[in-house]
Amino acid sequence: MWDPARGAFSTYAVVAINNWLINVCKLDRASIRTEIEMLSLDTPVGEAEEERLMDLVPDQGRNLEEVVLSRSLADDLRAAVRELPDRDRAVMTALLQGETPSELARAYGCSRQRIEQIQSRAFRRLKTRLGHLAPGSPPVGST
Repeated sequence: MWDPARGAFSTYAVVAINNWLINVCKLDRASIRTEIEMLSLDTPVGEAEEERLMDLVPDQGRNLEEVVLSRSLADDLRAAVRELPDRDRAVMTALLQGETPSELARAYGCSRQRIEQIQSRAFRRLKTRLGHLAPGSPPVGST
């Protein structure tokens, strides 16, 4: 009998079913392990064997809606970055690639604070450009 205090039901069920199969089939554990290891997702299943095991296993990947939304967001972000002035875009790209404001300041011949100001300005511009993507904001064209 399953006892919730001893663990999850799924753990109990796997062991109980495994033991039941062993008793019913009078198989030893080694032969069961071998059979399981030989099981392929391409194994035909069902009476007519028209389906494959992979057809019955749920897909754990992202669904199409998530993929499309992710691509759409990435496209919007790329477009917004392309609209930044050249210097802002170059500074943001370099910062995202791991350069420090001090390194960029030396490369541009300005202060670290100036690079941080450019970064802040670029963030503000991106936020304004991408504001329609914020949770709770109205869709583009609905105003």
